[in-house]
Amino acid sequence: IATVKKINEICNRMGMVFIYRPHPGDDRELLKKNLPNIQFTDIGEKLEEIFRKADILISFQSTSLIEAAMRQKMSLQLMNYPIESDNFEKLGVCNKTMETFDELEDYLAEIIGASSLDKFKLNFNNDYVETRYNPGKRFLEIIKEIENKK
Repeated sequence: IATVKKINEICNRMGMVFIYRPHPGDDRELLKKNLPNIQFTDIGEKLEEIFRKADILISFQSTSLIEAAMRQKMSLQLMNYPIESDNFEKLGVCNKTMETFDELEDYLAEIIGASSLDKFKLNFNNDYVETRYNPGKRFLEIIKEIENKK
């Protein structure tokens, strides 16, 4: 709750719209009660719809960050918890990993102030998740390779 409030505060200061998408297993009503000034995604809104609407996604450690990066969305990992976690930036599957709110705010300011977003473009690590192929077609190619080795 404190993290969501702080990110909202940063976005408000910068003139950015912040919309919170709770994890599907979270108690939305309890969260809304504790976060009365926070805008939430619609309850039935699918992740794919959020990717179409959002420009920047921020999370601690979520596959949604990786999925956003695969779609060339700006994905930012905020590792402000004392929990061991993979650094998605080092793995090449998100744009930036930060450990503090100050780092997050500075990076958002850098994005907003940029004349071009080209320098923020992620060269996604295809060794982490293969994105260069149509999955169905690639699956059939792999099956054929296996059959040919028999």
